[in-house]
Amino acid sequence: MKATKQAHWILIGILLLAGFLRLYALETLPGLHADEAWFGLRAMEITEGVLPFNGMNRYTGPLFAYLAALPFLFFHPSIFWLRFVPALFGILTVVLSYLLLKPYNRQGALLSSLLFAILPWSIIHNRTAWEVSLFPFFLILLLYLYDRKKYPFLQGLLLGFLTYTHILFAIVPLFLIAHILWKQKQQCIAKSNRTYNGLLLLGILVGYAPRIILGLSFPEGKGPGLLVEFIPRFIAAVPVFFSQFNGAVLFLRATGEIASWVIPLNAILLLLAFSLFAWRWWKGKTGSFENMLAAFFLASFVFIFIFVSRISLRYFIIPNTFATLLLACNMAALPSMVPKQHSKYILQGLCILFLLVNLPIFWLNYFDAFQKTGGKFTIFQLGKDTESSAHFARSDLLYDCITEYPIKTLSTEDYFLGEPMTFYKKIMPREKVEGKGKIFMVAYPDKEFDPVMYEKYQVTEVCTELTNFKAVMLDEKVS
Repeated sequence: MKATKQAHWILIGILLLAGFLRLYALETLPGLHADEAWFGLRAMEITEGVLPFNGMNRYTGPLFAYLAALPFLFFHPSIFWLRFVPALFGILTVVLSYLLLKPYNRQGALLSSLLFAILPWSIIHNRTAWEVSLFPFFLILLLYLYDRKKYPFLQGLLLGFLTYTHILFAIVPLFLIAHILWKQKQQCIAKSNRTYNGLLLLGILVGYAPRIILGLSFPEGKGPGLLVEFIPRFIAAVPVFFSQFNGAVLFLRATGEIASWVIPLNAILLLLAFSLFAWRWWKGKTGSFENMLAAFFLASFVFIFIFVSRISLRYFIIPNTFATLLLACNMAALPSMVPKQHSKYILQGLCILFLLVNLPIFWLNYFDAFQKTGGKFTIFQLGKDTESSAHFARSDLLYDCITEYPIKTLSTEDYFLGEPMTFYKKIMPREKVEGKGKIFMVAYPDKEFDPVMYEKYQVTEVCTELTNFKAVMLDEKVS
């Protein structure tokens, strides 16, 4: 009883920490990404009675927009309430991961909660309003239901329906179907479980059927045709995976810099956890649940880079979830491998180590770095793919600066600037916008304006203090 009460107080403390890390300066940090703005605009349309059936492209869906519309119904639409949805799901993930692992190892369950609360990849995705941010919560919820053998038809519906966030979620029901078939082949399924599995599969089919009807597909519609590129892309993805698990490349993406050295503790301990699992599996000391987690991690990593054409940091979120659960399970197994008089200090020391390393690194490289600069403009490589930090720069500052002038037209040829500007016009209407005034063009620093513009207009640079953007005011040339 005493241990249970103590665990609950520790969990409450972890929840408070998770809440702070996800809600602090949520409105402005980081800058609004175009995909977030797209979901915000669709959420506003939903509150006005327009009900979309498709996402922004063939491989995403509208589910996140519907969830984002809920706070908009009760509060004024804003970046905070748009991002509150993934932040809330992130906080709930901390609780759910504890409930998932609690029957196997209470200390491991607490470590799992702490990891989901403080690991950089978890915080950053929970502070970004896009569809994949929901994946960890629903993955763990589905694992919980599958492990406890509860509500099979509902579980199947969720598995199918959640592909309306992003088609990559379709790999999860594929994993579960493969796991059921494997258990059946091993004759591990009792007759009483066949009804459960039948209802689960029926739910998946019912939930997924509309996706087939709508013709939604994998990114860029290429699917397995990318197999020939899989090996080089997979090799390039491995170091990127460990870098983002530490947080380094995510800091670069969000703030444009790595302001302070990132100690690779998370990657080192994850490699140790993988090694421990392999040794324990070889000795027959891992349970079926842990084996399933490891199989799902490997399968998700392989499948994702078969079906996508480029390395994107958000695509790691499914492997990240399984990796974090495996890390907690195997770190919790460490005390059984050392003398008993020292075992009780192992997990306590690991928790303190995770906190002492991750919290200062995250504060310096994310909160502090972004607040000092508003995000720096940086172009970097993810394998052979080029990525930029520009999409998370404070475009609201550009909107504020431009709207100090009387504006006739605010124009850009870039989706990543156009969507945020449209969203700002909806949530922060200004009297000077779209009245009698000048024409303004905006772009990122690495983009060039149309040369014809310089022939037709007198071009004046404005908002030059904002180094992440280029903005010009156009006047008719006097002949």
